Amino acid sequence: KKRRRLGSLSPADTVPAGAKSDDPVVVSTDDADAIDDAEHGATVLLSPAQRLPPPLWGAVLDFMAYSDVRSAIAVCRSLAHDAASHVRTLSVHRAAEMDVPAARRFTHAEDVNLLSIIVHGERQRISFSVAAAAQIVPFLTVFPKLRRCFVGGRRRIFTPFHMGSRRREYSVTVINDGPDNHMELFRGIVRAFTGAFRSRLLSDRIDLYGVVSGVRLGPIRDLCRDRTSEDPDHPCDFCRGICQHFPLRDILDADVCLHDTVKFSLLRDRPGGEECIRAATPRMICRYLRNEVKFKPVNRESDAGRELLGRLKGLGVVQSIPGAQFISSDAFRLLDDMVEIGFHPRHIPRDYLYREFGIAHPQTSRGYDVWISSS
Repeated sequence: KKRRRLGSLSPADTVPAGAKSDDPVVVSTDDADAIDDAEHGATVLLSPAQRLPPPLWGAVLDFMAYSDVRSAIAVCRSLAHDAASHVRTLSVHRAAEMDVPAARRFTHAEDVNLLSIIVHGERQRISFSVAAAAQIVPFLTVFPKLRRCFVGGRRRIFTPFHMGSRRREYSVTVINDGPDNHMELFRGIVRAFTGAFRSRLLSDRIDLYGVVSGVRLGPIRDLCRDRTSEDPDHPCDFCRGICQHFPLRDILDADVCLHDTVKFSLLRDRPGGEECIRAATPRMICRYLRNEVKFKPVNRESDAGRELLGRLKGLGVVQSIPGAQFISSDAFRLLDDMVEIGFHPRHIPRDYLYREFGIAHPQTSRGYDVWISSS
């Protein structure tokens, strides 16, 4: 009611004819419902400093829930006409709020948080909103300047020192109150985004979180046909559609059923794919070195083990080998494939490599340069 009392007065209403801009303005109102505990015919005193400019009102609305933003605009003509165009962030908490005609007022919104997919009830009951799932993509296509989007819900937090909520993305294990086909519904969301990116209803340059990137359901391959890897005779249209149309940064970490070489090849062939690969080279190469290049102990009792140890000693690589280890050639083939795609070690800064593996910075870069040239 207080917002209605002050917000319902437009700047044109607060300055009577002939009044100076520095004079306080007294406005009379006969609307008793708009004033708390006030008598009929109360007055409101407004100074010029209290009449905020539209950009400042837009900044204020950015921190409000979408339902409150719509309520404020509904009772204030000046906000509806001027401030709405300065709103940059929208946070939607209910599926009923995802109304396309009403959202067209906020065409300058750049950051949209859809917090209506995961619904938290009482006693830790968490459900998946069927209505919100059907409205996500049509709702987002209203915002031509969209740059960032989060799809998920809010998680309540109650601790002795904090009470509030945090964003929560979709997860298979977190849904405990239905519906039973929530994985199928989420698969439909992914397909809807694929179609929107493919038809250019949505730009593939947006930062999309909670659909492919950030999903905690495990690998995205669980959503295709519950397979561990793609059958060459039956290509997976679901995972290939993700790699061909979703934002480039999402594809780098997407755990799809495609082999990594196929996934990165699809990424490289897209506009801007080579630049994306070059920028992600330090992180991706170090991740593969950490996860795929596994050291295995040398079996001293086998002929191959004794031959390997003899060759190492003959080359003078090491003086003593108390616990020698080796790396399988399969790991090097995988790295060779990555280098062929475009993930070349020359794009890794030396300090970044040492920092990722906790290696003290050496006095000379000879070892690093040898690794670069031999890769």
